[in-house]
Amino acid sequence: MTALFWSSGGILLKWIPWFPMHVAAVRSTVAVLVIFSFMRLRHIRVRVTRYTLLAAVGVCGCSFLFVLANKLTTAANAVVLQYMNPVFVLLFSALFLKKKLKKSDVLIVAAVLGGMVLFFFDELSPEGVLGNVLAILSGVFMAVMFLSLERFGGIDDYRYSGILLGQSLCALIGYIGFFLVPFEPQPKEFGLAVLCGVVQMGIPYVCYGLAAKTCPALACSLLGMLEPLLNPVWVFFLAGEAPGFFALLGACVVLLSLSCWFLYENRQLKREAEAAERGSSPAPEGRPRDLS
Repeated sequence: MTALFWSSGGILLKWIPWFPMHVAAVRSTVAVLVIFSFMRLRHIRVRVTRYTLLAAVGVCGCSFLFVLANKLTTAANAVVLQYMNPVFVLLFSALFLKKKLKKSDVLIVAAVLGGMVLFFFDELSPEGVLGNVLAILSGVFMAVMFLSLERFGGIDDYRYSGILLGQSLCALIGYIGFFLVPFEPQPKEFGLAVLCGVVQMGIPYVCYGLAAKTCPALACSLLGMLEPLLNPVWVFFLAGEAPGFFALLGACVVLLSLSCWFLYENRQLKREAEAAERGSSPAPEGRPRDLS
C-alpha cells in the first residue's frame, strides 16, 4: 500500500508547475498534519532521541532531494538512481550494523536493480549530472530511513516520531523557497499539492510506519521498488500513455524476483522456527514470522 500511494506522485507532480521547494513545503506540511492526526488517534507520543533524529534526517533527505533531482535530470534517471537504495541498505548493514550479508539478499538486489534498468531502458540518459548525483544521495538517505526505523521494532512512539520530524524538517527547508522565488499558486495547483500531501506523502508514511513494525529494512526497501513500476499505471489510466516492451519486461523481472525471494525467505524462516522448537538452534531475534 505504501508503494501504491507513493507511486501517485509521478502523475500528481507533473500537474504542479511550481518551484521544487514550494512543492516540498506544501506537500510535507500536509503530510505532517495527516501523520500527526494519526498519532493523536492512536495515542502515539512524540519522542526525540538520536535515532529518531537520524530517521528524521533520512526521511527529509530522501523526500527533498528527490524533488530537486526530478527538476535537474530526467524522471527516469531520478527514479532508477534513487532506487539503488537496497544496495546502500546492504552496505550500511554490513559496515555499521555488522550484519553478515547473505547470498540470497545480494542476488535479489542485483536482480531487482537489473529489472529497474530494463523498465526505464528507453528513457535513461547521461544528462543532468547534478540531478543524477542528488538522486543517488536521495537513495542514500532512503537507506538511512529504512535502517533507522527498523531499529525501533514495535515501539510506535519512536518510529512515528522519526517520520513526523522528518516531514516537518522537509517542510521547513522548503519554506526557504518562498524567499527565493515568488509564489503565486492557482487554486487548482494548490488543490493538487494538498492532494499530493495527503495521498502521496501522508497516507503512505502512515502505512510505512505500520509496515516497519515487523518488516525488515531490506524487505521494505525492495517492496518500495514497486513504486516506480506502479507510476505508469497511473499515467496510463489518467493520461493514456502506455508502457513499452522493455518497461513490461523489466516489471516482470522485478515482480518475479521479489516473489521468489519472499518465498525463499519464508521457507528459511519456517525451517528456523522448526529447528528452534526442536531445540537444535535458537531462532534469530528481531525477524518477522512471515515476510509475505
